[in-house]
Amino acid sequence: MVAWPRLALHQAVMALPYYWHTNPGMIRQASHALAHVLADR
Repeated sequence: MVAWPRLALHQAVMALPYYWHTNPGMIRQASHALAHVLADR
């Protein structure tokens, strides 16, 4: 696995529960990153 997908996956997974109720923009970005990382597999 290349480094950037691992980093994106880590950041997205950590951001989702932390920002779920307070930052919808961060949730959209994290969800988008997760979709891209999982689509590359």
